[in-house]
Amino acid sequence: MKQTLLFVLIICSIPLKGQAIYDTLQVKACVETINEKISDLIKLGEAEKTIPLSLDSLCACVEGRSLEKLQFESIEGTFIQLKNINIPIILKMTSPWCRPCVAEIPAINRIAEEYAGRVKIITLFNGDKESLNKKASAYSSKIELIPSKNPNNIKYLKEAGFKHFLAYPTNYFLNESKEIVYAARGAIAQKEATADQPAISKTMADQINYDRLKHYVEQLLIQ
Repeated sequence: MKQTLLFVLIICSIPLKGQAIYDTLQVKACVETINEKISDLIKLGEAEKTIPLSLDSLCACVEGRSLEKLQFESIEGTFIQLKNINIPIILKMTSPWCRPCVAEIPAINRIAEEYAGRVKIITLFNGDKESLNKKASAYSSKIELIPSKNPNNIKYLKEAGFKHFLAYPTNYFLNESKEIVYAARGAIAQKEATADQPAISKTMADQINYDRLKHYVEQLLIQ
């Protein structure tokens, strides 16, 4: 059970090394190189060796990078410039076909309500405005929802010059300087018991997802 959760919930604690711009080509090359190594290890039957790569190396691809220049258009048609937000930000990447993304909604809603005015949550949705409109009611009104103008690319989410390469869901935790301080990939979803793993109820999944997000928000607020 522990090994499974570790692989699904990849959380990176990133020591800042000085601000660097989020360079899409650099990040893409870094992620692709590491994913190739992970794929090779899996083919060799050495999946356990992929955990350090997933935990540390993939996160290093985005560590300390600034997203200050990003601007997004919300589902209401308003423009959101990150540089004008004077509190920490959770920049959430989600997709309509991603089951763990849906499972994480109750947790991110709780965080939005609990930390309103202290943390801004912006969700980038890998789907167009029409598909996001169908799901918008599931989210707290305190969460900014951003539909994609380039939706349904399974490999990455591209929006406003920003490309996300780290799968879904991913939460980027940005400090007030708009640097990526933490990256949390994955979420727990409800599941039935199997021969080698116990069941995970919806209540349990919601609490695990909430506790994880809350921990990193608290760390973000003392940066």
